[in-house]
Formats: sequence, C-alpha cells, structure tokens
Amino acid sequence: MNEQENVKIVKQAYEAFKQGDMRALRETLADEIEWYEPGPVDVLPWAGVFRGPEQVVQVLTRFSEVAEVEQFELSEIIAQGNTVVVIEDQRAYFKATGRPLRVDAVRVFKLRGGKIINARVWEDTALQVAAVCGT
Repeated sequence: MNEQENVKIVKQAYEAFKQGDMRALRETLADEIEWYEPGPVDVLPWAGVFRGPEQVVQVLTRFSEVAEVEQFELSEIIAQGNTVVVIEDQRAYFKATGRPLRVDAVRVFKLRGGKIINARVWEDTALQVAAVCGT
C-alpha cells in the first residue's frame, strides 16, 4: 500500500471511532494488531497493551463508556512508508467526576496489507489520571 492509502485507512479508523461504529473500526485492524495505551492500568481502564481486534474494540468501547468525547480532531498527519503519525487534539470530560480533559496526543500507526498492525500513543497521562480521579 502506498502512503496515501495508509492515511486513508487510518482516517477511516478515526471516523469509525468518532461515529461509535466499532464494526467499521474492526475492519481497519489486522488480526495481529497490537495496540498500546499508556498510563497506570489500575486507574485508567483503557491503559495497557491490547492484542487482536476484539481486545482493541473492547478497550476503545471502555473509554467511550467512561468519557464523553467533545472534540477529537486530527491536527496533523504525517506518513512515510508503512508508518502514519497522527497528532490529535482531544477534549473530553469524565462521566464519573465531570472533570474536563484537554490533551494533545501523538499516535503512531504501522500498517501492512491495508490494515493497522500496531498503534502506540504518547500523551500526558497525569492529566487523564487527575480528570478520572477528580483531583
């Protein structure tokens, strides 16, 4: 796949998540996907390493259950070969605490054969912990 096709697949994954269409999101993921979300797993229910499309869909559904996403924009997309880097602008609030969260994140996707095989995110998890805990 060329870089433009890889960017298109990543954009499809984001759009599916934003629409809550986990079946469409699942279609963008390879069977061997490994998805990494940083943070303390005892506080952030979406943190950890998730393998396989079902685990990825479960963790993204879990995030949607605890947070109301107000804005989820892709500020910038950079592609080179089979790697797509996305800079995200996220705004949400956590349902249990009502605390808002605004964080920029960088997510790096690796693709093969028209599917996402790896995703890693870098973001300020201390802000997430504070919003989740209400501190």
